[in-house]
Amino acid sequence: MPQRSVEALKEADTTQVPVRRRTFRVENIPCGTTRDQLKGFFRLDDQSQIEVKSLVPAIDNIDGRGFQTATIQFSPPSSGSTSEPRATNDAISVDKDFYGFTPLSVPQGYIAADVIAVTGLAGHAFGSWSHSPERMWLRDDLPTDIPNVRVIVYGDYSCCENTFEFTPTLVLLIQSIAETKEVLSDINGAIGGGFPSRLPVQLIVFMGAPHRGLDTTALETLVKSKPTEGLVRELKAGSPTLTELNDKFRHIATDITILSCFESNPTKTAIEKPDGSWKREGNPVMMVPLDNARLFFPREICIDSYSDHSRIAKLRRSEAGIYPDIKSAIRQAVADTANERAVILQKQGHFSAAESILRRALDDDEGSIAIDLDMLLSAHLLGLVLHEQRRYSEAGEMFRQAVEGWEGVLGSEHADTLQSKYSLGIALYFQEKYVEAEGVFRQAAEGQQKVLGSEHESVLWSKHWLGRTFSFQKNFVQAEKMFGEIVERQEKVLGPEHADTLENKNWLGRTIYLRGNYLEAEEAMRRVVEGRERVLGPEHKDTLESKALLGRVLYFQERFLEAEGVLRRAAEARERVLGSEDTDTLESKIWLGRVLYFLERFSEAEGKFRQAAEGLERVLGSEHIETQRSKEWVWIASRKQT
Repeated sequence: MPQRSVEALKEADTTQVPVRRRTFRVENIPCGTTRDQLKGFFRLDDQSQIEVKSLVPAIDNIDGRGFQTATIQFSPPSSGSTSEPRATNDAISVDKDFYGFTPLSVPQGYIAADVIAVTGLAGHAFGSWSHSPERMWLRDDLPTDIPNVRVIVYGDYSCCENTFEFTPTLVLLIQSIAETKEVLSDINGAIGGGFPSRLPVQLIVFMGAPHRGLDTTALETLVKSKPTEGLVRELKAGSPTLTELNDKFRHIATDITILSCFESNPTKTAIEKPDGSWKREGNPVMMVPLDNARLFFPREICIDSYSDHSRIAKLRRSEAGIYPDIKSAIRQAVADTANERAVILQKQGHFSAAESILRRALDDDEGSIAIDLDMLLSAHLLGLVLHEQRRYSEAGEMFRQAVEGWEGVLGSEHADTLQSKYSLGIALYFQEKYVEAEGVFRQAAEGQQKVLGSEHESVLWSKHWLGRTFSFQKNFVQAEKMFGEIVERQEKVLGPEHADTLENKNWLGRTIYLRGNYLEAEEAMRRVVEGRERVLGPEHKDTLESKALLGRVLYFQERFLEAEGVLRRAAEARERVLGSEDTDTLESKIWLGRVLYFLERFSEAEGKFRQAAEGLERVLGSEHIETQRSKEWVWIASRKQT
């Protein structure tokens, strides 16, 4: 045969042999290793066949100083000299099984949540999700669309050794990253019937999960005489094991959103060929019909995958499939998770951490706060966190954004709009913008009254703060009328000694005192003090507030000896309960000093004024008006002793 013809045949022969690209996991990669450097860990003749698809911190690398994990694609040479990449660095580990946890994507900085993809019986932790050798949506698409989540696949050893996947795959969105391993351990243990009391999970996406059984005919052939044969039989429709698992799961999944993706096309079954291999060439069957793929839970949403069982989890980034639905569900769950975590941190007093989470949630929305309900909630919650830190101007801005957004989406009289208006009013009040606060509280109270009724607690609290704005604008007649109406309604609804009723009675007494009617104010404040002592205790901060106010009422009646006793007890108790440099403690010392001054005990009075002045200077600063006033009293008392 001529030489040219031989070469042509060789060329033809090599072009007909397909080169199969395979994905491998590489672990124990030193921190800081780049993609190019990673290739250098392999034999030189393999490096050109390697493409690094992902390189991220390992599952237990929280601080960024541990090892890294990579996924690489390897195209074996046509010579067939090797089917796997050959490492020259013994420290790294290379495998194609993907058992355990494999992180595919890790955000830079803040991680909002973990997305965990778990395969079922006979499934491959990576291959089950890949629609082609080139792309795998959990690694290549989801991180682009939702960049603040960590994406992880999880694989478990299955005794059903074959290439056909018949049992469910699922995606979990874990609320707390620290609980990821615990959750997966619970899921694995659930096969044995043991469920945890709760799952820190926001969303579960089931893909072809046989909650009520599947067609096991083909599976039984595959596992005949193998250890998993009994397990496969338990997957039949009507299985007592599945019934029990579903019942137990129902009790812990009450707060979890569930997407059940079901198949609508039949799947070709696997048959054994004469050479002992298995091929998917058997009669097509509906592996998991719709009713078998459903849990019938209240928070379950069912989605048609328009696919068969073998392709249901191999998603493409296309509007034609279910990828947009799953992406939207995960994005929604991430927003819910951020808000829930922020609320927990706020309640625990971790305001900086809560603020950080909420600001990132708002940043991720790319400025579309006016049309995204979750982002509006984040804005409102951020306002509350800022308010707790006494950053009232910033808090007011967040509440204002929330109000404008709620009004545009839900309307001016929706409960969420009115709640943000109420919070905006409080932020304005603490900025001493009483006129603007009055207008906001009026709107909130009128809207809430229409929606909730005149005796609802939200209405009464909006009116309470409206009364406060009247008081600080020296509109005492209107303030007294407002607090009087609130007290009358609360006594009827809550009772005369409910804490809320006593709070408004305290403000009613305070308003009467400011109006100059000291005898009536004394009577009102004594009732409040007695009520609060019974309900809250004699040294509760609210009880001490009322006692201090009663002392001031007695002072203005020039009943100085009685006032001294009341104010001294209040000052001493406040120092024990609130601390020596709390502003309320220091205020009590000023009023006690004033009483001592008018009792002509000038040296003792000067001592109280000096304690207050020094404390206020440390807490509020030397230029604050209260600091200056206390210093004036020091000077006045000292002059009387010369």
